[in-house]
Amino acid sequence: MSNRVYTWTLLVSLFIFAHSPACAPNQQEESPNEHTTEATQELTTETTSETTPEVQESAGESTHEPAQEAASEQLTDTSEPTQDASPEFTAEPPEVMSESAPELLPEPTQETITETPTESPTDTTTNCKQAGEIVGAAESCCSGLSKGALSADALCMPPAVAQICVKCGDGVCDHTQGEDKCSCPKDCVQSAPSGACYPKQSHPFTCPDGKQTSWCECDGKAPCIPECRYIGTRSEGWYDSCDGTRFKWDFCSQCKGQPVCDKIGSKSEGWYCDGALITYAQCAKPTATWSCIKSPENGCTRCQSDKDCTLTACSQHGTYCLEWRETCGTFNLCAKTKTLHNNKTCDTKTGTCQ
Repeated sequence: MSNRVYTWTLLVSLFIFAHSPACAPNQQEESPNEHTTEATQELTTETTSETTPEVQESAGESTHEPAQEAASEQLTDTSEPTQDASPEFTAEPPEVMSESAPELLPEPTQETITETPTESPTDTTTNCKQAGEIVGAAESCCSGLSKGALSADALCMPPAVAQICVKCGDGVCDHTQGEDKCSCPKDCVQSAPSGACYPKQSHPFTCPDGKQTSWCECDGKAPCIPECRYIGTRSEGWYDSCDGTRFKWDFCSQCKGQPVCDKIGSKSEGWYCDGALITYAQCAKPTATWSCIKSPENGCTRCQSDKDCTLTACSQHGTYCLEWRETCGTFNLCAKTKTLHNNKTCDTKTGTCQ
């Protein structure tokens, strides 16, 4: 019993001691901070309340009024271009689309894909006659050829009988292709050359049988044309064609053309080949001229009869056989004659139509 009383008494004492003023300093030490904080907040509130109206008034003068004016200006400025810009945007299409857009082609229809028939040209290649072939009145010569009269016994046959295809007008009298004074007088009628010339130049005469004989020679003094000699040896070079004087050692065989007189009238006038100098010379004004024999036919084969003329040949042209013979013609000269035989065959061994 006494123990219980003692315990309760001790607890009451401790409780009273705990709530006595002696134990209150901690609370009093904390309270000044609280009072200080409250006082600071009150001072801040008062200061803010005193300065805020002035700041608000100054801020109102500096910010709110320009902002309102700027806003009003934006409203007035943006309202006008909006009305002007909208028609421009809708009126014109974008440029990028116009540049990059591919050109639209119409879809093929039956009309566009239908091929138009073309007329095939007349094939004259297989039906035309070649050079040297006999051609009838209803036939034609191949491209580049023309019809010429046939010759017989030094006489020109009329076109109604028969003609021959020749390449006339190229300046060459080609007897192997049937060209002569009848079929191609433009190339085969001979005339003596005229004008200046260089030594060692010549111009032959063509006999009726196609053989050539001397006719005209260059006569007189003139610069001689350089000549390439001794090809393939150590002495290969350019030499004077008149007296054999060497102009220069050179690989003259590589020259593709003929020596020509170039750079006329200058200090460099002379003989050149493919643009390379051979020798300097006053070569532009030769003084030599042509000297021709009056009767060049005297150099041709003379005959007393057809037996003295030996040429005999033939050629087959479809159903025609063309026979070539040498006959003793005018001035006792062997001349080529052509005889056309129908429905005959050329015998190449004998050179006759059978």
